[in-house]
Amino acid sequence: MSVSLRPFGLGLALAGLVMLVPTTEAQRPGGRVPITVGFQSAANINRINPNFYVAPGLTLNQYAYNVARLGQAASQIPPYLLGYNPYPQSVNVGPSFPAITPYSPYAVSTMGAAAAANPYLGASPGYGAALATDPSAAYGLSTTGSAPPPYGGYGGYAPYGYGAGAEYAGMGAYLRGQADLTRATGQYWKDNQQARILREQSRQAAMDTQRRRIMEEAAYERMRPTSQDMRDRDMTNELTRARGDPPLTDVWSGRSLNELLRSINNSGRLSRVQSPALEEDVLKGINLTDAASRGNLGLLKERGELSWPITFKAPAYDEARNRLSKNILFAVQTLKKDREPLTRGTLNDLRTDFQAINDRLSASVSDLPPSQYIEARRYLNQLDDAIRALEDPRAVQLFNSWSPRGKNVAELVDYMRTNGLRFAPAAPGDEGAYAALYQAMRSFESALQVASSK
Repeated sequence: MSVSLRPFGLGLALAGLVMLVPTTEAQRPGGRVPITVGFQSAANINRINPNFYVAPGLTLNQYAYNVARLGQAASQIPPYLLGYNPYPQSVNVGPSFPAITPYSPYAVSTMGAAAAANPYLGASPGYGAALATDPSAAYGLSTTGSAPPPYGGYGGYAPYGYGAGAEYAGMGAYLRGQADLTRATGQYWKDNQQARILREQSRQAAMDTQRRRIMEEAAYERMRPTSQDMRDRDMTNELTRARGDPPLTDVWSGRSLNELLRSINNSGRLSRVQSPALEEDVLKGINLTDAASRGNLGLLKERGELSWPITFKAPAYDEARNRLSKNILFAVQTLKKDREPLTRGTLNDLRTDFQAINDRLSASVSDLPPSQYIEARRYLNQLDDAIRALEDPRAVQLFNSWSPRGKNVAELVDYMRTNGLRFAPAAPGDEGAYAALYQAMRSFESALQVASSK
């Protein structure tokens, strides 16, 4: 006969867990109470801290109390509720028999003792033999030598063994819950770590995207032309325009002449090629200005005498025109002969008369032919530049340094470079001089370029 010791082993394990038992039935977690170690009083033992936290929110005293209560509850559980069969099957050491059918106290037995236990078999006439030989009888024949124990079997029932429902009852359910809790805790931390990994991968992807964006922006900045690149391109286009056959308006405004002047100054030594000569009449028709000034003394170079277009000779302009002509003549004589700056009153009179003529011309734009209006407007623009030159504090110096000098193009360019001068727009009647100077400078600049390429 076999005897299972598993209930006793579980009892010993539970007894081994109970090491610290509180002396009261209930206590507040974290409170100091006398405790016992084994069977000896340990109220005065200071080496054990009863307030030690075994887990967050769980002190040592509370843990000992919980274990003691769990042991008391487990001691009241019968063994069969824990999945153990207290009635083990007898060991069969005899000869082997066919498969044993479930035990029936009313089955027909071939053994004498079993036959005596069947109330429906025996010498009673009428039905005993029929039950023994009827194949449709409700109780089959048994070949076992003795009846099995009334509570035996192979543990097919859930309360007494490890059948289909045993894992959901008693200690099996408790252990199953602990396993599920452990599995859920592990899955939680696994999911938490996977979430951190995914978050880190997302951050790395964001950093990679930011790096790629910076690289694309840097590549775009390298391809995008800068302001200096656009300025150099514009200057190259302007020089190409000046070297070709530019419109006469570009020549008369001094735009083409200034581009050729810049190219000649950047060509280095000017004596490498022969320079075209310049006539005296050509130099007298050229107007120069300071690079730091917007003024132009082209209208005032002939002693300040103004040659008004026919538009301004109408009676409506007589008063303002005569007063402005008189004040301009006085201002030029004061600057050139007396070499004294103009007074504020003289400059105010010049600006007032000029504004009156300008307003009247704007009001009569619909009464004038387009060509006549354009001519009048161009003249007023040049007169405005002349008045600006008179208002400049350096007016005395400008009248003596803005006259072109040189016998050829190289000497004129050198003089203008030394004094920081550039070409101003042509005054009425100076268009021919500008065209002649353009041809001479164009030929000289081309020869310098050929010499620089060798």
